[in-house]
Amino acid sequence: MRDYTQRVASHRRLFAVDFRRESGYSSACPYFWNHHAHFQGHRRHLNYSLFDPDGELIEKSSEPIIYLHGGYDNIFPKVEEALGQKEEGDKVSVVMEPDEAFGEYDEELVRVEDTGKFPPSIKVGDQFEGVAEGSDDHETVIYTITDIAEGKVIADGNHPLAGIRLRFDCEVMEVRPASKEEIMHGHVHGAGGHHH
Repeated sequence: MRDYTQRVASHRRLFAVDFRRESGYSSACPYFWNHHAHFQGHRRHLNYSLFDPDGELIEKSSEPIIYLHGGYDNIFPKVEEALGQKEEGDKVSVVMEPDEAFGEYDEELVRVEDTGKFPPSIKVGDQFEGVAEGSDDHETVIYTITDIAEGKVIADGNHPLAGIRLRFDCEVMEVRPASKEEIMHGHVHGAGGHHH
């Protein structure tokens, strides 16, 4: 089995991604808004566990994560949809296909470069920002060094969990109204949230 834990540990945090870009899912539809109207604009505190297709634990929250509920793209849209009318103490389990989570694995995001382009201290697990080869929009991609051999460096711009079917289990720990500033900015502030 692939070492998912190592791959996650060497990459950005699970929730530090743009879910609209990663999954291509849009929450801007009438069903989504009507289904979430009751708790729209509320802060949700969740404890979660993430599992691979074999049921092996990939990641577990050490403290609750906090997101702004109601279509603000702070969390996986499919998870937010499942949480719909859930209240404190409720639990959900959601299975997500790759296109509902971190996207399909894209071979074009794998680069092979000469070691001379990197500092001597480069090692597997290091990361750098770059633009995908052949990209027209010059979107920045975070690359992770996955191998160094025979004078070549392999850098992978895919999320470590791209192309993987995932199960997301969570429990709602707290629900409370968001502040006007949080709603205006589209994310929660303070501990566990966004810092300006």
